[in-house]
Amino acid sequence: EFLAALLSDQPAVLDRATANGDTAMHIAAAEGHAGCVEALISAGADPNAVNNKGLTALHMAMAKQHFEVVEEFLSAESGAGPALDLELRLPTTQASYLHFLAQTGMEELISEFVSHGAPITDVDAHRRTALHAMAHCGSDKGCRAFVELGLSPAAEDKDGKLPMHY
Repeated sequence: EFLAALLSDQPAVLDRATANGDTAMHIAAAEGHAGCVEALISAGADPNAVNNKGLTALHMAMAKQHFEVVEEFLSAESGAGPALDLELRLPTTQASYLHFLAQTGMEELISEFVSHGAPITDVDAHRRTALHAMAHCGSDKGCRAFVELGLSPAAEDKDGKLPMHY
């Protein structure tokens, strides 16, 4: 309630960033504060804001495996601000949210991300699919989920490697 009151009195602070580009939403997500993330989204904070490393608050929640915060991003209404863009990519690697999901071991959320519009067939800068990333992490469950959703185990990356080569 305090955060909601603060944001209604001081809306200019909503998307103000630190020197490294983190907004209040980045920090709340990284610390696992789902209620704060929900309040920030409801107040109109931009869930797609990137910090100096190109990471969104959702990336930060995923990196720390804050499942409740990730669920909040997927289910929250966008309020007055922009909707969550599940087509964003990391600028350095062109990895999608599904690639990042695979790398952080959150395979339980694969189908939920896809049902919310995350593009399943995106490839990164090395032409690796999310299945390549999941295979690299060694999750049979995650690999099976990606194949069931339509990713081909015969997809080659730029070096001709299949997911099973990882």
